[in-house]
Amino acid sequence: MFMGTAVGAPCPTRYRCYHAFMAKQPSDKPDKIKRRPGPPQAGGGTLIGVRIMADDLELLDQWREAQPDRPGRPEAIRRLVEEGVKRSPKA
Repeated sequence: MFMGTAVGAPCPTRYRCYHAFMAKQPSDKPDKIKRRPGPPQAGGGTLIGVRIMADDLELLDQWREAQPDRPGRPEAIRRLVEEGVKRSPKA
């Protein structure tokens, strides 16, 4: 409350006290999953976190630089996995 106003008296400016008197309303959709802000996911794939040692990361970066379109690290890893799967013997 403001100095000099009685308890329960209207605020001198109604906008400053608006939130003080409003009770939080319960959500009418408790099952709704809250999404993080930001752009939607780029694809329907599964996210896999990978740690790569410094020497392997350097090899990956060298391979990327040798490519004509200079893919990013995730795309480079996808391409190398695809090449490795193509070359592996079928079971």
